[in-house]
Amino acid sequence: MVMLLLGTSLGNSGKAALLETSGSRLAGILSLARQQAISRNAISAVVLSTDSSAKGGLRALTVYEIVPRANGAEPSSADWKQVHPWEVLPDGVLIDGSTFESASNAPYPPLPEIHFRGQKVDLYRYLLFSPDGSLLQGEPARIRVAEGLLPDGAVNPVYTRPGDGGQPANVYEISVLITGLTKIDRP
Repeated sequence: MVMLLLGTSLGNSGKAALLETSGSRLAGILSLARQQAISRNAISAVVLSTDSSAKGGLRALTVYEIVPRANGAEPSSADWKQVHPWEVLPDGVLIDGSTFESASNAPYPPLPEIHFRGQKVDLYRYLLFSPDGSLLQGEPARIRVAEGLLPDGAVNPVYTRPGDGGQPANVYEISVLITGLTKIDRP
């Protein structure tokens, strides 16, 4: 009995460490995108794939940027450039409960066709940082990393440690303030 309890405790502590590491990676990507926007006088977009698990669903992120044209002409979708490779969180954790914008609310100009590992990503969400580092959406964003998975063909995640009301019991929350700075909320 003691060995069973010890095994469960060690398993949960390993998952908590994985969640902590994943949350820190996400916070790092958000900070990178903000710094990129400031240093290059650009708009940066943190893009989260919400497509199938084969296309990184709720686990894969990248950063795009668009720099104003020197001649003052209006930018086009082709002006967006991917400036950071895809980061994929480990199996067993996913990004959920976020206030990323939906791809259907495309920024101006819209993001180009997004690809992950050679496959077109049809569903994604994004968060925009302006050249001064603030959020372009004009309100704070809350992003949550939780223990769970997105089964192929599913739209909603399955939490591996659900708590009250089916919500995840163990989460790593990041608040992105209007200024673009991040605040970690680790309940």
